[in-house]
Order: sequence, then C-alpha cells, then structure tokens
Amino acid sequence: MRKAILISALIMLFTISAQSQVGVGARGLFKYDGNAYGGLELSIQKINKYELDLGFSGDSWKATGLKLFPFIERKRVGLYGGAGMGVGYYSPEEDIYGTLAFDIGAFMRIGRLQLGLDWRPEYNFSYPPDSDLSFSTALSARWVFGKKF
Repeated sequence: MRKAILISALIMLFTISAQSQVGVGARGLFKYDGNAYGGLELSIQKINKYELDLGFSGDSWKATGLKLFPFIERKRVGLYGGAGMGVGYYSPEEDIYGTLAFDIGAFMRIGRLQLGLDWRPEYNFSYPPDSDLSFSTALSARWVFGKKF
C-alpha cells in the first residue's frame, strides 16, 4: 500500500510540475510539532493557489490538500493563508484519521528556489493520534518550475 501511494504521488508530481509556477520540494525541514504528524513531506505548491503535501514517518503517513489565498503578493515575496483537509494513517493504533487544516505562511523566492515558513493548526475529527487539536511550524524549500517571473 505504501508503494502504491508513493507511485501515485510521483505521477501526480510530474503531471502538476509541467504547469506554470509550480514549486516542488519538501515541507518539514527543521519542523516543530505540537502533537502533530512529525514526518518530512513531499510538497507541491502552485504559488498562492493550492498546496498538496504527502509525508511518511515510520509506518504512518499523512496527505493534506490546501486552498491558498494571497494576503501579500509581490514579485519575490508573499504572505498567504489557506484551509483544507487531510487524511492519514497512524500505525501504533492502526487508525485512519481525518483533519481539518488551516495554514498561515510566508515565502521568499531566490531565482527558482522558493523558501517558506508556515504555521498549520489542524483539528483531528476522526481517530486523533494524540489530541483533537495540533499545531506544526515548518520550513519548506521548493524548486519552482514554469515560466520566468
């Protein structure tokens, strides 16, 4: 099952990265978790439009999709907020759970490299691993494909 999810994610990654201004990279570099999922995530972000994250931690996994709304949109920097949902599998209790996620973040682009920092509170509405409400702060790095900006 884990291989099927990874293969599906890679196919989606190559399909989406062919579109303009899509950042592909990792979310969760130097991540701080407050009762949240603790793994490094493959991250795809259409700048100021949407974000898709898929991560694994041991035998657990989590996928999150967010719709993003720009607050500040400049040529090389931005501030955004967003909301979405996630689904995950928590191995120690063998539970599948769902989350309602919110996100506030900022990014800076240096050439084609997009560096970001975001804060994501999540409400676990089914089979929460540790608590009903969790928070994570994460640093991300993505390579931006598409037209020059």
